[in-house]
Amino acid sequence: MAKENGLESMIQITVELNQPGFISSNNIGNEFSPYQYRRWFEKYIKHVKRYAKIAEKSGASILSVGHNLNHLSKWENFWVEII
Repeated sequence: MAKENGLESMIQITVELNQPGFISSNNIGNEFSPYQYRRWFEKYIKHVKRYAKIAEKSGASILSVGHNLNHLSKWENFWVEII
């Protein structure tokens, strides 16, 4: 329906944790070891692939990843793999 009206659609993957005292997804990875980064990205990539299939089937123009994951931005090699 969006495309018929000249609009684009986007699916945005947002990570939220439901833990006491957890304020924001901005804190994810703040104190990760290199091993924890690798494990986190392995799991995240599985979710991204799942949502990529949904985006493709639904005709979404954009799949947004990495929203508010500021502490994980320095791990460029993992993001390149995802993209």
